[in-house]
Amino acid sequence: MGQVEIREATVADILGIKEIYSSWMDGEDQISFFMNLVIQSINDPKAEEWYFVAVQQDSIPIGIVGYRKTPIYILATFADTKKQLQVTVLMVHKNFTNKGVGCALLSYIEHFASKNDYLEVLLTSSERWKNSWSFYKKFGYCDKGEVPNTHEWHTKVFSKLVR
Repeated sequence: MGQVEIREATVADILGIKEIYSSWMDGEDQISFFMNLVIQSINDPKAEEWYFVAVQQDSIPIGIVGYRKTPIYILATFADTKKQLQVTVLMVHKNFTNKGVGCALLSYIEHFASKNDYLEVLLTSSERWKNSWSFYKKFGYCDKGEVPNTHEWHTKVFSKLVR
């Protein structure tokens, strides 16, 4: 792999982020919704409390992690602590899976959480992505159960104490 950098996503990353997201997701409506969220968060991060971090190889985005500093209420009910950070999305471009990019992003966000006095990282993963469940467990995340009534997919909540 070439030179890798992890940093807050910028306007220059938007097309690369769209390519990452599109490499996994179908449907223009879903892609447009996500990209509007990314663009809003980059332009005004405090508006929705969504933030995005990109991992780049040779200045091209190959992975993204999104997070919220205040988890949505239903996720907070699964928490073991009173101060959690919520991972909202973790995606690596299909051409770069199984190369340590996901590990680097998760490590980055856990370090960020710990450094900023968060005690726990929460994330969800739907049944559609159940192949990622073993990755989270291997990384030390505990399966906290299922979120009720989330679309047509069963969605699991995972948690890890970071402090």
